Amino acid sequence: MDINFKKQIMNDFSISSDDFKDKNNIFTVNKEDESFLFYNKAPFSALCTGGKVFMRSDNHELINKLKKNFKEYPGAWFAEAANIRILDKTLREFGIEIDNFFPLMTLSERYVEVKDFEFTRIERNDIDDFKGKSKMPFAFDEDDRLGLSFYDGKDLIALAGASVAGKYLWDIGLEKFSKESKYQGLGAAILRSLSLIIRQEYEDISPITATQFSHTKSINISIRAGYEMNLCITGKQK
Repeated sequence: MDINFKKQIMNDFSISSDDFKDKNNIFTVNKEDESFLFYNKAPFSALCTGGKVFMRSDNHELINKLKKNFKEYPGAWFAEAANIRILDKTLREFGIEIDNFFPLMTLSERYVEVKDFEFTRIERNDIDDFKGKSKMPFAFDEDDRLGLSFYDGKDLIALAGASVAGKYLWDIGLEKFSKESKYQGLGAAILRSLSLIIRQEYEDISPITATQFSHTKSINISIRAGYEMNLCITGKQK
């Protein structure tokens, strides 16, 4: 597991290194703060990774009930439909409903080959130049950090940007503006290139990217760029 992803989990679920090694699922009662991964700031959040499940909320009764139901349940099988129905029913008893169920992608150590494209680096003070051209790669606020662009002549073909998502993680968004066959492989290439820049230049930061299970194209691009999948579930107050 990526070391900074692990540090973010320990931060958000208020656990130590020894706690992290526990073979059972982890259940935490705590208050979210600004250091949390964006998705873990929800009234309820769950993360399935490394063969187990991490759950957190600020509601003691809810967490105790979830712990009773799921403490020893194999994390690798947690997303089975029957399980999710039990989770949803339990959350609703406490005025919470599941509002997102999605793949959270983290950069692995797996070596992958991507096509060779020449990218232009976008520094933080240049990000506003792309306002109105794209909404996916940048938030256009103080959380934006850096990006890459790909041009064919004067035409902007692809854009990727990294923004702060937590204490140890930056979230990468990307967009391609052309489906021409000559740009096949460009999405994976720009995602991997920006990911490796972050890994090489920022020791305490790692890249992530998130999408939806229905967006199989985004999932496949991430996998081709060297990412692996984790499951994230968030709940909001009804």
